Amino acid sequence: SCGEMRPSFSLVLKSVEDQRVDGGLCATKTPEREAYAIFHEEPLLHYDSTLFVLDNSPLTSSDPASLEGKTFATVKGYYFGGKEDELVAVGMIRREANSRDSLIKILLAGRVDALLDSTLPVLVDADRLGAMDQIRPLRPSLAESPDIMIRLFVAAALILGMVSPGMAQDKTLSLASTEWPPFYGAELEGNGFVTEIVRTAVDRAGYGIEVSFLPWKRAM
Repeated sequence: SCGEMRPSFSLVLKSVEDQRVDGGLCATKTPEREAYAIFHEEPLLHYDSTLFVLDNSPLTSSDPASLEGKTFATVKGYYFGGKEDELVAVGMIRREANSRDSLIKILLAGRVDALLDSTLPVLVDADRLGAMDQIRPLRPSLAESPDIMIRLFVAAALILGMVSPGMAQDKTLSLASTEWPPFYGAELEGNGFVTEIVRTAVDRAGYGIEVSFLPWKRAM
């Protein structure tokens, strides 16, 4: 099912940890999450970590010397391979947004100096909100080739991704997810190419999947 607002990513992780679902569609591998989830060794996607600012911002690069005392926002529960901690270490102040939409909106409102996320999803969100001409990335990206540091994993039984140890024994896996266009989402064709890859993989293993893109009110 899907709703008008996107669910909390923290809730998706908590649903896996509490074994209310068999897995989550995508997540970054961290030591904390490995305590309750199983991750495939090969990442499905690599993505960058990039700071975005308003188009009229005085900031012109991601050089740490220019970032001291500035504020940045990330979506609550998102992990960028420690880059967020590195920004705090150079003197930036971190804020958290509850959703991807609010991440863009608090930047547009001037409540933070920058946001930290991945380029393609930010551009998709900005285009959807009519803000493409109001934001720009700071170069260079903080992680152009994240490799092991930032990896996206897909959940699907014991063959791909993030799965609760108490996985249901039937042939249909229940997966929970936020929406992250263009990778996956309720309104995307086939629910997005990430979902299609997972569906194909689990089908070959004799399983099916049910992906719930949960409404915000229901998630709360």
